[in-house]
Amino acid sequence: MTAESELREGALRLLVRREHTRSELTRKLTSRGHDPDAVARLLDELAAEGLQSDLRFAREHLRSRMERGYGPRKILAELSKRGVSRIQAARVLEEAEVDWGAVAQQVYRDRFGPETPAPQDRKERARRWRSMERRGFTAASIAPLLE
Repeated sequence: MTAESELREGALRLLVRREHTRSELTRKLTSRGHDPDAVARLLDELAAEGLQSDLRFAREHLRSRMERGYGPRKILAELSKRGVSRIQAARVLEEAEVDWGAVAQQVYRDRFGPETPAPQDRKERARRWRSMERRGFTAASIAPLLE
């Protein structure tokens, strides 16, 4: 087996398991001793063939993380960490047309109870705010929940 076919097979094995960003594939393949230039050429080919797409990865990641109750800020940060450009990540969030207020409301209900009244205690209010903030929701999504 030639080095080129071994490299392609390795990349395809990774992509069969789950979507990967170009950055992730580059890191994984070069860490296995493959030539960085050969990796770059292969990834160009895979992208041209539609087998690798940062945009497709971002859409899938958004869907997955949203289902798990994460907000837009956390999802953007994760996409950036995985090598998706800020422009692509913002585009994916915009295209999704998600009502983040409704997502935040559902997460809040799941976390604090469906009929929980707004906390009157400042400490409890701050604790709930931080909890929602850690999940990646913005102040505009959190504030109505605590009124």
